[in-house]
Amino acid sequence: MKFVALKQKGYLVLILSLLLIILGSVLYFRNLQHQQELGRQLVANEQKSNLLLELNTLQLKALRDKRGYQLNRLESMRFSYLQHKQQAAALSRNLVNQFRTDSLLNQIELLKRITEERFADWDRQLMLFATLPEAEANQKIREYISKNIPLAERWEENLVGVQNELNKRSEILSGKLDKLSDQNNISFIILLVVVIGLLTWSYFALRNQDYMKERNETAMRINAAIRSSRQEFSSAFEFASIGMALVSLDGKFTRVNSSLCKLLGYSSKELKALSFQEITHPDDLNTDLGYVEKMLSGEIDSYSMEKRYFRKDGSIIWINLSGSKVNDAEGKPLYFIAQIENINEWKKAQTELLQQKERISNILEGTHAGTWEWNVQTGETRFNAVWAEIIGYTLEELGPISIETWLKYAHPDDLAESERRLKACFNREADFYECECRMKHKDGHYVWVLDRGKVMSWTEDGKPLWMFGTHLDITKSKELELQLVQQKAFIDSVLQTINVGIVVCNNEGRLTLFNNATRQMHGIEEKDLPAEEWGAYYQLFEADKKTHLTTERIPLYRAWKGESPIISEMAIKHRSGKMIDVLATGTKVIGAGGETIGAVVAMTDVTQLNTIRQQLAESEAKFRGIFNSTLQFIGFLKLDGELIEANQTALDFAGLTVEDVKGKKFWDCYWWQKDEQTKTELQQAIAKAAAGESVVYEVEVLGKNQQIITILFSLKPLFDSSGKVVAIIPEGRPIDEIVQARHQLEQKNEELEQFASIAAHDLKEPLRMVGNFMSLLKAKHSSQLDSTALKYVDFAVNGSNRMSQLITDLLDYAKVGSEEVPFESIDPEPMLLDILSLNDSLITEKGVKVSWSKLPSFRGQQTAIKLLFQNLIMNGIKYQEPDHAPVIRITGKELAENWLFSIEDNGIGIPAQYHEKIFQVFTRLHSKDKYSGTGMGLATCKKIVTIHGGRIWVESKEGEGSCFHFTISKSV
Repeated sequence: MKFVALKQKGYLVLILSLLLIILGSVLYFRNLQHQQELGRQLVANEQKSNLLLELNTLQLKALRDKRGYQLNRLESMRFSYLQHKQQAAALSRNLVNQFRTDSLLNQIELLKRITEERFADWDRQLMLFATLPEAEANQKIREYISKNIPLAERWEENLVGVQNELNKRSEILSGKLDKLSDQNNISFIILLVVVIGLLTWSYFALRNQDYMKERNETAMRINAAIRSSRQEFSSAFEFASIGMALVSLDGKFTRVNSSLCKLLGYSSKELKALSFQEITHPDDLNTDLGYVEKMLSGEIDSYSMEKRYFRKDGSIIWINLSGSKVNDAEGKPLYFIAQIENINEWKKAQTELLQQKERISNILEGTHAGTWEWNVQTGETRFNAVWAEIIGYTLEELGPISIETWLKYAHPDDLAESERRLKACFNREADFYECECRMKHKDGHYVWVLDRGKVMSWTEDGKPLWMFGTHLDITKSKELELQLVQQKAFIDSVLQTINVGIVVCNNEGRLTLFNNATRQMHGIEEKDLPAEEWGAYYQLFEADKKTHLTTERIPLYRAWKGESPIISEMAIKHRSGKMIDVLATGTKVIGAGGETIGAVVAMTDVTQLNTIRQQLAESEAKFRGIFNSTLQFIGFLKLDGELIEANQTALDFAGLTVEDVKGKKFWDCYWWQKDEQTKTELQQAIAKAAAGESVVYEVEVLGKNQQIITILFSLKPLFDSSGKVVAIIPEGRPIDEIVQARHQLEQKNEELEQFASIAAHDLKEPLRMVGNFMSLLKAKHSSQLDSTALKYVDFAVNGSNRMSQLITDLLDYAKVGSEEVPFESIDPEPMLLDILSLNDSLITEKGVKVSWSKLPSFRGQQTAIKLLFQNLIMNGIKYQEPDHAPVIRITGKELAENWLFSIEDNGIGIPAQYHEKIFQVFTRLHSKDKYSGTGMGLATCKKIVTIHGGRIWVESKEGEGSCFHFTISKSV
């Protein structure tokens, strides 16, 4: 009975083991399927997020191309815009389909409608250029841009809201995926250990079933049970959905399942020929080997890590490795069991999620926006660092953070309005919460913030749960708003108290201002009338006080219709019958965006001073007309560089308004922001002008859209009657065309120089041939030629030599000044020694004596100056009486604005009537038989001196030698 009980118990254990294996496998595969489903959901969620970012990118590209078309009228830009529009439309429809079963469908459809509205608005802007003049089209576009700013803000708010929701989903899915992966790994190991334990226990139980009677039979049954368990393990091993392997202690794969082979792309035979070290990524190998060493030393029995394998095709795959060791009966390691799970897609999704988070973080950092998250039900609140920075704190200083933190620092007077707007959002009466309020800064003052937010999730019973929003510091904007209010109040007070009549109408021709001075001039109150009735009701006359003003002659009407400025004399018949002479000045009123918003006329009683005031008005009109209509940029500066005024040409050149530049230091204005060197040079030039010096130079400045334009710029000091500088007048005009022409001229000069060099070579080649062959003819056949023929041969040889020398001199003359040679410091003495060394044989033969005293150094072009000295010295040597030893003396000295050099010789001298002519090209005073030369030497000298900002002349008498003087400017 005992044997039967033991035998039955052994079978029960075997059955239980099988049931556990089956149950564990079912649970494992079920979790694995769930894990794969979560992975697909995570990838799908990231794909939706990427589609949203792609849609946003297409809109930005389309906006870039639209603006490029507006500026340059390039059809390629318009075609690119239309392509991006079509892609954005298709992507919007795809997004709606992707979110068809998603709870975010309403937000996605809203984003689709906003996209269509934005493109419709941009299409209307582009159509303006097909139907309107460019100036009017640009004005209309500025109106569209100001009106459609809320549309862009709606897009950004909805996009951030959807992205935040998708990020939350990704975080939840990633957490679940990690949890399931850990559960699967742990459950598999536990199942394996339990099965081995039960099988072991079963083994010992069956072994003792009939120890005494049927020892051999019992052993056979135990062996059968072991074989069965091995087969079950082998089946679980071979058909597992994850890769499994048995690895020897030296790292060789001894057994691998089909999942691992499929994962790595190897056959079983190929993989068994490898070790795990050979297919492990180098960056992961040391970590893996470290765990193996710990298992072998007994520190750990198993480990898990994420690592990379090289597949057979060379690609890299991310896996999760779970390794454990198997010991023998004595506890010594036999081999390792490795479980390899493919996590490649999950790692990609994780990387994309991190990149997405980084992009959102960059957007928030770029806008310097504080962010907040608020659980309306629990009061849990989270702020980012910028939120705290706006009020002068760090997050640590504000902790512990809750909704009470907001209430603590908000201005008490703003809480009621904030609460009212929050309730409207909670009651779904408003989609967004938006409130301008004050918060107390750490320094004690209050800062203004624009608080925006939206409820992003709701409880099941319809109460707000999580709300997300931003804080923007708008202190400067609010201060400017207060200044504008104060300024308006001041202007209104001034208008009602001054003795000048002011009348203003809006862009529809309706009177909006009729001050007290105007009422006193007319003796009646204003009345809302069409423009055609102004003349009759208000009794408006021409300056002759007899002729009624027609509607087209009324100053306000003229200004309203766009005529500006208006300066006109007229007469008003007071209610009492008295006629009042009036000087009316008017203009159209331009809004901040450059659009016309109405007209204004100022009327001054000039009954007593009509003539004087008329002259002043005409003078003012002429000045303003010239100032603002001139093609040059003109302005007025204080002596410290502050810009008092700039004409409209200068403002339009860079797309600026008076407010952008007036009162600023001139070098801080937009034009001069090209680089720091440009600003520094301008400051130095202004300092010179303030000291009474006129300054003129070329400079590159910024025009519209950061365009770099070269202008000719000048600063002229303005003196009062006592000769004191009281202001500075800056002037400038674009010279890009001149600069371009100059560059083209330099290019042409370079081409001509190349041509001259080539032509000189090509011309000299046949001359050398003629000379050489004539010389050969004379040498070999002189006995056969008579004296006349020999003389002709000599003429031909001498002619070819002179022609060759003439071409060389012409080429030297052409090259002078044609190259971009730098000006450098020159010490004349080493240069003179070099010239004498080069001509040593001639100087020795002629017995020449050349001397000089201490010569000053100066700046010039090294090669050209050397040629200048050489030509003058060689002339002094050449033009001498026969058997007369040349004596040449060179002197130099520094003058106020230049250096003066003189080269004096004891030669034959030059008659006075040729003192100017000798510097002309091809000028010779002597026959070629007496003195050789081409007549180019002194012409070349004059060209060199001219390039160096100086002049050259000669003092000489025939038979008494010559003294050549030349100057070199210090300013070159």
